[in-house]
Amino acid sequence: MASRLLTLRCDVAIRDLLCRAIREYAHAAYPEGGSDCAQVARYTLLEAASAIDAAIELQEQRGNAEPLAIEVATYRAALEVCDRPAPANEYAAKFSLQHCVALALSDGRVGFESFDEAARRRLAALSRRVTLRAAEPFVSAYPGNWGARVTLKLDGGQELVATRAACKGDPDQPLGDAGMVAKAELLFAHGGIDGARAKRIIGTLLGLAGDRTGGTLASILESEIRPSLK
Repeated sequence: MASRLLTLRCDVAIRDLLCRAIREYAHAAYPEGGSDCAQVARYTLLEAASAIDAAIELQEQRGNAEPLAIEVATYRAALEVCDRPAPANEYAAKFSLQHCVALALSDGRVGFESFDEAARRRLAALSRRVTLRAAEPFVSAYPGNWGARVTLKLDGGQELVATRAACKGDPDQPLGDAGMVAKAELLFAHGGIDGARAKRIIGTLLGLAGDRTGGTLASILESEIRPSLK
């Protein structure tokens, strides 16, 4: 199967979309009350989304200035699971706050291959500048909120700070219709469905609210979705 890479450019809309997708996956795949391993995965994904979101904001602010030091302040559970300064494989990199923050600061985007060996080598030096600590208000707010603060100390003495008090994309901070459509378009693109076809499917799906027979959904599955599975 051909390898596909989807790059998410970090304007505000795409940044919000990425973090929303991570959080929705965490809530759906690892609901509260599951096994210990499932809860570790849940909290790690939610924490990574907050840290990536804050770091991408700083990437936009810093321009070409070189970060001399990067500090991530968050809650203790995140450090227990995500303190992985030198991830040895793709799986570990996805659970490494150091790698995720370095990635967001360096590239301003996250792709499906952002955690492979080449990416880990390329970001290793920057990852080593990332330090983690537990701090308020994130410690007290957890587990109700999964917040983080990223602080950059730049060459020349300037300091930049970005804070996320909670996870954007949680039920109390949902995306609007436009954001959800954009998310669907990105997922269709990753699945190999071209833009025009994706828009057609999305438009039809949005009209399902007025279809009480189920015929529209059946038609989509037959004419649009089934061919892509062959």
